[in-house]
Amino acid sequence: MITDTPSVMGASDVDFSYGKLKVLNGLLLQVPAGEIFGVLGANGAGKTTLMRLLIGLLKPEVGEIRLFGDRPSSRLASRIGYMSQLNALYLELTVEHNVDFFARMYGIANSAPRREAVDAALELVALKDRRKDPILRLSGGMRQRASLAIALWCTIPSCWSSTSLPWVSTRSSE
Repeated sequence: MITDTPSVMGASDVDFSYGKLKVLNGLLLQVPAGEIFGVLGANGAGKTTLMRLLIGLLKPEVGEIRLFGDRPSSRLASRIGYMSQLNALYLELTVEHNVDFFARMYGIANSAPRREAVDAALELVALKDRRKDPILRLSGGMRQRASLAIALWCTIPSCWSSTSLPWVSTRSSE
């Protein structure tokens, strides 16, 4: 059961199946505001399905999902940063141009604040020194960090990733 404790997200008795394959069975989850939360598990354990349920791309068969106290909806989409396993980066554009492009898509039209935000995002994911490099020249891990910088344009401090933790490490030998 989802309690009255302020939380960013919660799931109460959630079931989900793909046909006859039950992926989630009676899931209970509550993430209090301000907590760092990750989902770990083997391939096929339901991690990506859970993320899709949490952002409203899928609906639970049974149970309830809550984000910021409400059911997932398109209204909440602008408050959610989601980074999938596959990126949507433009390979020929530089890291900086990719992040700037998505900042514009998120509605940051004013160039001065957008420049500052792009700098901050690139600093956060340790790609500031690679900002002028095309995505095509980056390793897989660096591409994931560029995707993470883009996912951080959400207006909440939480950012969810359905990728494994080593991919978002800011430490690099490259």
